[in-house]
Amino acid sequence: MVATIDGNIDTLAMNNISKSNKTNFSYKTLDDFVYFSIDSEELYVASICICSNDTISVYHSSAALGDALYKKLPEGNWQKNETFEWDMRETDTSNETVEKRIHFYQKNGWIANTMAMGKTGETEFIFNKSLFKNGKLTIALGLMYAHDPENILALPTTSKDGCGSLSLVSGSPEKSYKFDTDNWFSLTLE
Repeated sequence: MVATIDGNIDTLAMNNISKSNKTNFSYKTLDDFVYFSIDSEELYVASICICSNDTISVYHSSAALGDALYKKLPEGNWQKNETFEWDMRETDTSNETVEKRIHFYQKNGWIANTMAMGKTGETEFIFNKSLFKNGKLTIALGLMYAHDPENILALPTTSKDGCGSLSLVSGSPEKSYKFDTDNWFSLTLE
């Protein structure tokens, strides 16, 4: 199932999280998987921030995939505990690349297409449900559009915090950010 990720969104049974004239952000659950899709104009980067308790995981898809973890500090800021480790730059569907994608998913619990894969503007992420133990997610996006890479779109648009920061979305994260998760989307997984 992981090997089928190709950057072409299957909208069957998707639940809408946010829709605007530029971007549609949806999700669905199936068996042990959670699928997130972003349908938009051409992107250079799609970055998903997911808060669980006192940690925020940032999942990054651009020319490569990477993730980073932030932990909440007593004064309210969030500090990075690890750096992005870039992987999965391959865009082909050879047996070797499919095996590498499966290995990436098994090691990390998630996978996404890179921006060079599939249909322009369609980004898909697949997560193993076990990453979200209580089934309740607080989530935000930071999107870098190809036509205006310096102007990051944060979703929800009321969240002008770290998840929508140019440095984080571009893959050069700062050591700490102020994340205002009260303004993020809340989801309860089935």
